[in-house]
Amino acid sequence: MPRAEKSMLELRAEPRKSMTQAGWIVEDGGRKRPCLLTNLSKSGAKITLLARNELPPEFTLCVGEMSRRSRMIWRTCFNAGLQFEPAHSP
Repeated sequence: MPRAEKSMLELRAEPRKSMTQAGWIVEDGGRKRPCLLTNLSKSGAKITLLARNELPPEFTLCVGEMSRRSRMIWRTCFNAGLQFEPAHSP
């Protein structure tokens, strides 16, 4: 199959787990906004926003015990694809 015909799922480097879990977008200044985590992999996630507000290019995604520094890769009206920054060792 030509590469152009492959779906987004086939192009992903890692499988993603579908879910619906409440979370928070925490901006560098401390402002928090609610979101829903809709899928998750080791390297990124898809979130659904509850409003059409601006989203900073980088922020911390907090869901339950997980807290990951994230970079927005794409955005539609209420959805955003995130790439997690690599975790740094002390």
